[in-house]
Amino acid sequence: MIESLISDKLFRDTEIRTSSKQTPFCNFMLSVAVGEPNPIVVTGIAFNDTAGQIARLKKGDALTVTGGALKPNQSNRHG
Repeated sequence: MIESLISDKLFRDTEIRTSSKQTPFCNFMLSVAVGEPNPIVVTGIAFNDTAGQIARLKKGDALTVTGGALKPNQSNRHG
């Protein structure tokens, strides 16, 4: 896991949902400019009160998140 700080704009609208154990959660996607022609898309999930706060945001709103991130599977045009 990599400790990270990611900040950019939401790629799509967010929506709060409830798990089978009645825990509120919100999935989100950030479109992050990294100096390449195309931005990368970073997905995340928030729970409880944080989920409610993020769920109020809409596509294009700025969001900054911190925490542990899994190392992505990376591939390029050459495999």
